[in-house]
Parts: sequence; structure tokens; C-alpha cells
Amino acid sequence: MPLPPIIDEKIRKQFVRILNRASGAKDDGDNLFVQLRTELFAVMDLIDANSTHFQRLRDEIDQLDPRSCSRLTAYVKALDESYRAGMFDSAMRAVEAEVTTDYVTQAENLLTGAGPGEFTHVPAAVLAGAILEDRLRRLCLRQNPPILVMMPNGSHKTLDPLITDLQKVNVFNPAKADRLRAWAKIRNYAAHGEFSEFSRQDVEKMIAEIKEFLADYL
Repeated sequence: MPLPPIIDEKIRKQFVRILNRASGAKDDGDNLFVQLRTELFAVMDLIDANSTHFQRLRDEIDQLDPRSCSRLTAYVKALDESYRAGMFDSAMRAVEAEVTTDYVTQAENLLTGAGPGEFTHVPAAVLAGAILEDRLRRLCLRQNPPILVMMPNGSHKTLDPLITDLQKVNVFNPAKADRLRAWAKIRNYAAHGEFSEFSRQDVEKMIAEIKEFLADYL
């Protein structure tokens, strides 16, 4: 699942709760309708707060007769069944892929936006490393059971521990893990001002290889 298991379970339970409250409701008042509609919209936000499909559904539901709990229940059942069938997974992955691709393009543009004497490869390396870190966190959350992405002190895990955790559960082999650590090292050099430790060519190769990695693990 693209969503963390804790959120997934919360969504499933909330659908059941709404349906249980709606079952047997009489279509003679709007108080329960408003409550159930609000709860349903909250669940939709948990699934994907930015979904244009969900916005259209909200508009349709807002046009329902506020005394018609049975009509609202039909929407809840349809969304519940679609969610449990995994029909929203591909849509969320598509949005995720589009956003990631946009950031990779930005990193590439940083490299091509100035002449070779400029230091645009430095922010490009930092951005590429951030893209990789985000992808590794998402991979951790998709494991079963999910891999924690926070340290005991509450801080986010950095690239190296994320790579180690994913290698331990065989998401990728040791050779791939070594390449990931090489990219992490370049990112760290760039972020800490050690510019002499890597070149523009290193960053060009780093971004090209991260694009390949994303294509395999997006």
C-alpha cells in the first residue's frame, strides 16, 4: 500500500464506523447526514487530500438532499469497496511519480543552467540527494511490516540508515546498496561545503543513476 499501514487501518475502520452509523438511518432529518458527510470527507482527505476525483465527488455529495442518508451511504459503500480493492493505489502512485519527476527535472536544470565554471552542480547534488532520501523513506513505509523512518530521538533517519534497513530486508542487493551510499556521500559533501570532494561529472552521473533507480523502485 502507498499509505502507511497505520493510516490504512484507520481508513478501513472509519469506513466501517460510518457505514454502521448509517445503517438503518431514516431519511427524515439532516443532522446525521451532515455528520456522516463530514466524516466521509475526512476519510477522503486521509486517502488523498489533493485528488481532483475526490473534489468532484465532494461536489456531487454536496448536491444531495441533506435528508437522504441512504444516498450518502451508497457513496460511502462505493468508496469503501474501491479502497479495499486497491483502486486508488495507482492514482496515488501516479501523482507521486509526477512530483518526483518534476524534482528530478529541476536538478537536471540546475546542472544545465550555467556554464561549467559555475557551482550549480552543488545545489543539484543536494536536491538529487533529497529526492533519493524521500524515495527511500517511502520504500521503508511500504514494507510489511513497515520500517521505521524516525530515530529513537525523534529525528528523521538519514540516507545511510535508510539504505541499511532496506538492504536488510532484501529490497535491493549489496551492489545496489553500495551505489546508493556513493550517491549519499556526494550529497553529504555538497551539503557540508566539501566541494573539492566531487565534480560536476560526478553529479551528472549521480542524477542519471538516481533516475534509473526511481524507474525501478517508484
